[in-house]
Amino acid sequence: MPLSQSPLLPSVLQTRAVRTAGWLSAIVFILLCCGIGTTAAANLAALPLAATPSHTAEANSAPATESTAIDADEHEAPRRPVALAWSIPFVLLLASIALMPFLAHRWWEKNYPRVSFSLAALVGLYYLATDAATWLHGMIDYLSFIILLGSLYTISGGITIRVNRKATPLANCVLLAMGAILANVVGTTGAAMLLIRPFLRMNSGHVKPYHVIFFIFIVANVGGALTPIGDPPLFLGYLNGVPFWWVAEHMFPLWAFTVGALLVVFYVFDTLDHGAQKRTEPQPGRTVNILGAHNFLFIAIVLFAVFRPGLAESIEHAHGPRPGAIINLLFSREMLMLAAALMSRRFTPKATYSANDFSFGPIREVAILFIGIFSTMVPALQYLESNADKLPLHRPGQFYFASGTLSGVLDNAPTYLTFLKTRLGEIDRDEVAMATTELHRMAAAKSLEVRPDFPPGHAREAIEAYVKYHDDELLTGDIRPDKVRVAFLLGSHAWNIFIMAISAGSVFWGACTYIGNGPNFMVKSIADATGVTSPSFMVYIVRYTLPILLPLLIVVWLIFFMGH
Repeated sequence: MPLSQSPLLPSVLQTRAVRTAGWLSAIVFILLCCGIGTTAAANLAALPLAATPSHTAEANSAPATESTAIDADEHEAPRRPVALAWSIPFVLLLASIALMPFLAHRWWEKNYPRVSFSLAALVGLYYLATDAATWLHGMIDYLSFIILLGSLYTISGGITIRVNRKATPLANCVLLAMGAILANVVGTTGAAMLLIRPFLRMNSGHVKPYHVIFFIFIVANVGGALTPIGDPPLFLGYLNGVPFWWVAEHMFPLWAFTVGALLVVFYVFDTLDHGAQKRTEPQPGRTVNILGAHNFLFIAIVLFAVFRPGLAESIEHAHGPRPGAIINLLFSREMLMLAAALMSRRFTPKATYSANDFSFGPIREVAILFIGIFSTMVPALQYLESNADKLPLHRPGQFYFASGTLSGVLDNAPTYLTFLKTRLGEIDRDEVAMATTELHRMAAAKSLEVRPDFPPGHAREAIEAYVKYHDDELLTGDIRPDKVRVAFLLGSHAWNIFIMAISAGSVFWGACTYIGNGPNFMVKSIADATGVTSPSFMVYIVRYTLPILLPLLIVVWLIFFMGH
């Protein structure tokens, strides 16, 4: 059944006039998300009810290591400013991905690699002539991103999970809920790559576009908001002083509400479809059958690799061909991931891949498009970072909408870090100095007790938070400036909600577009490769983001951030 005739969609969307208005809204949405005028994005953030969404990385990029700590950039030379006009290639690429499949489908299918490579090269040549280090850093992020995505895609392709159950609305909701939980253990990319094929297989013969979209909403994005493993922005927060389990403790109400609401909406959609179309009864036999279970070991290796230094960092710190340097190179993040993928291919029977209809077509498409996205995104991110302190952001809701809007089309990891640095920059420097001095006194005395005469206030709350979450580092004298500043947010309930707002914006809003998070496009590509007709870029926004996801994200703001 064509999507436009689906009985599940509101009838008002069937009219030509409203459909045209929807397309115009989507185009405006894309332009706003691309940051055409950072001031415009800031105004949207200040008026959250009128805001329109916008996010990549799981993967948008592989999680960073300690070198991405907030204080690291304090010792770098100032970056060369970039004109906003250099964001035009990024806008053109996004517009091409959104519109060309409609305007010239056959031409686009044949020429999208040329478009992506040409725009990537245009920006690359400019930066190589002016600021090579900044662009090369972005391309190193791309390399980490595509190796993470490619390794998980290859390894998960060697795992065949058959769920021998009737695809009732309840059974589908249970699988999606399990995916949301699993995303916090293996990351949203790992969970999406592992479960998308079983989900499509269980619904074989009656997969609708909404199955693909809600899988992206729940498993590939919102589900991973509970741990730093779940999504790269949260991993950056962990590296910069946000405790590992603090995220789950404080984000659980937002996670439970948002995942639960999406499951309820999906249940309604699926119940209506289930009543309109009879679904296949299960065959006699085991409820769950798994082939290629040894590949779970290789997924564990990839997860271990996430916490290792990257290849570029290992090369940078290598001083000659010393045994230690060689070992660090061999056990760097990207090398471990590549090794895990190669071993998976070596030890997995071809029959297992055949059962999954496995091919490298989907990852090839993602690799080609995202090399253009990562390259052209560099000036947009650089402009945002240079002008973030000029944005009128003072309330948690403003940070939620601002970080969410830009995370819809930009790499959500640096977006998270940029807005976290923006909020930390508002903390009084004298109070930071007071807290740091007292922490050094406590470290020298090997004590976890604050001076009784130390005045109450934010500085004392920050010290108490540092003692609570980083007592081991304090006793060893390892007091990092970035963690001291983050402790100011952790120590006050009125301030730690800013971390929650930036985290929710960066993670939840990645579901707004196919490019909002790395797994999104991979899920679409896998679905397309199995013969499922997934929605186009524009239909995704018009039919699902604007009428379903955006209102829910606004409700999240109303419940959790509006009163702060």
